[in-house]
Amino acid sequence: MNSQPCASRHRWSVFLIACLLIGTVLPACAQKLVIPAIHHNMDAKGKKGIIEIGDETFTSFEADDPLQLAKVKGAFTGTDLGLEVDFDMPGLNGTLYYGFIPYGDSRHPMPVYFKRPSPIEGGKASIQIKDALDGRYDMVGWEENQLGTFGYRVMTESGALLYDGKVTFTGNGPFEVAPTVIEGPLVNQVGPDSVVITFQTSAPASGTIEIGGQVFEGANDQMSHEIVLSGLAPGTTHDYSLTVGPWSADYSLRTAPIQGSREPFTFAYASDSRNGQGGGERNLYGANFYIVKKIMALAKQQEVAFFQFSGDMINGYLTDQEEMNLQYANWKRAIEPFAHYFPVYPSMGNHEAFMKTFVDEDGKVISVDRFPYDQESGETIFASNFSNPQNGPVSEDGQAYDPDPENMDFPSYSENVYWYQYDNVSVIVLNSNYWYAPTTSAVGFVGGNPHAYLM
Repeated sequence: MNSQPCASRHRWSVFLIACLLIGTVLPACAQKLVIPAIHHNMDAKGKKGIIEIGDETFTSFEADDPLQLAKVKGAFTGTDLGLEVDFDMPGLNGTLYYGFIPYGDSRHPMPVYFKRPSPIEGGKASIQIKDALDGRYDMVGWEENQLGTFGYRVMTESGALLYDGKVTFTGNGPFEVAPTVIEGPLVNQVGPDSVVITFQTSAPASGTIEIGGQVFEGANDQMSHEIVLSGLAPGTTHDYSLTVGPWSADYSLRTAPIQGSREPFTFAYASDSRNGQGGGERNLYGANFYIVKKIMALAKQQEVAFFQFSGDMINGYLTDQEEMNLQYANWKRAIEPFAHYFPVYPSMGNHEAFMKTFVDEDGKVISVDRFPYDQESGETIFASNFSNPQNGPVSEDGQAYDPDPENMDFPSYSENVYWYQYDNVSVIVLNSNYWYAPTTSAVGFVGGNPHAYLM
């Protein structure tokens, strides 16, 4: 996996200084900052945060025009001949690779990319289906069923990969875009008689899971779905199917044995899958897609019961929530074909840092864990992207060193510090990057936590 040193914060600082020199620092935040009491030498002036250390003044700012998941996914519409997609990024030029996903032909369905990709010009592209992907190229039977799903990949004109997505269509010309399972289903929190299944849809939709004669249905007005399957037999392989709209696919999972059974099992452990060198899938915008798929395939071949993945999943060190979500989405897309079948328990590393950044007139940078903590911290963004047990401590609020017990001054531990048990093994997951302040030298002046320090 990626062997380069954890020096992203230094590269980030150079980038920020360059932004200052060319005058691309963005305007102030949309609303006045509320500074947690735990931060020292920090104040809110107008709509910006200010850090004052001696004679130096650092002012908060945001990076200019970050890549965002909501845009890179694209907005698809149907036409008489196929699909049109608008990425709402007029400056985006490159290539859209696409191909059918042959559900049912493989336990780990992946796109078979068509030989003729589509150019992305001015942030727009098209996929011709009729008279191009019919006949001998109809490998999924869409002509007969009037239903199919494409996998697609967004690449810039310089060859950088931005996103790996999916879109489901119906019809035979004109075509329509159907609610699409764009992420998942992912198996989570496997117990002896229950499991949590998560998935994301492209639009608000209901999802139904059938397993062992039972039917579990999620809410129909959500795009983020988390369904608890209960009443399952322990230590058993269960077939399950997920249905969303006209689309359906079949998978399987195995419940944990009754605790204390002491049945032999295998589990996997890894970390550090952030983007690597060498081009191509080694950097699918923040994640080493190439390596993650290989280790997940090996884990599945070894029939692991679960996979503990401990940090540095993505490159991170970002200041925009949708850009952070984009990197997490690419990581989850890499594990997805195999995580249909067994759970992956992630934890935070220093590269999961989500920052609020301040700069002085000389380009010096101070970065801290982003606040407000209940909405924007690295811990909050992490929890929103994964489904981990919620059985750890609440936070550091209320401790003797909390300067304001009545208000939230520390990030939450929810889903980033937790434990789980499989048969006779208990796994305790800690967060040694809790409340992480990437500018370690400034911790004594403004607060925050250094890397690899447990509170």
